[in-house]
Amino acid sequence: MRFTMISMMVLSSIMTTALVGCSLFGDDTSVDNLLHAEHWDDLNRVFEHSDAVLIIYDADALNDEKRETFLNVFNTFSDDDVSVALIKEYADLENAPSAFQPYQLPMVIVFHEYVVYDVIDGLEAIESWVIDLREGNYMMPTTRHYDEVEHINHFDETNAFTNETYVYVYSRTCPACTRIRNDMIALAVDAKDNHTILFVDIATVGGEVPTSIRGVPALLIYDENGDYDKTIIGTDLLDYLRDTLE
Repeated sequence: MRFTMISMMVLSSIMTTALVGCSLFGDDTSVDNLLHAEHWDDLNRVFEHSDAVLIIYDADALNDEKRETFLNVFNTFSDDDVSVALIKEYADLENAPSAFQPYQLPMVIVFHEYVVYDVIDGLEAIESWVIDLREGNYMMPTTRHYDEVEHINHFDETNAFTNETYVYVYSRTCPACTRIRNDMIALAVDAKDNHTILFVDIATVGGEVPTSIRGVPALLIYDENGDYDKTIIGTDLLDYLRDTLE
């Protein structure tokens, strides 16, 4: 984290300079119509969330491989509460901190609350970072972690239930699971004093997978006697669980 200590207070003044492009996703999506900032202070408006990602690149050196990588970054965060923007022609930026200089372009900068959290420089490193993100091996600053909640390691453990229990089954490589990860973990942590919500990583759990699990995310529901009741598949399980636990 080369720039962790660099303060981003310079972002406090809001510029009126227009942003170029828009964060649209479609068949004709290209780097040119992704969200760009022309001035460092534009980031005040670009960064709508606590976590943000900035891609700095040299427009003159842009090629198909880099375009694909940048689009992969945008698509990785398209359903998350993470702001993403690009900056080109770094040398012409106004109000960029003097101590902040790119080492190797392209570069990805991860921010949390306007403070630099991490820096990934070089195309190969960025490509590896995107893979780590999608596989759950890199966590954004506000990402909740699965180790916050209780897991079962073998499906046979469900045979010992004696009370109402919810078993959430997920995969670290499942995009839908990733979208509801923070909410599911927060819900389980908040409800742990009154309800039993256990987690299962489908990639590592032992035992025979119940036939009712036709995909993930999935929620196995056991009644007040610990007997199996039903299974809910898909992200709607989150709303079901919220309504049930109220």
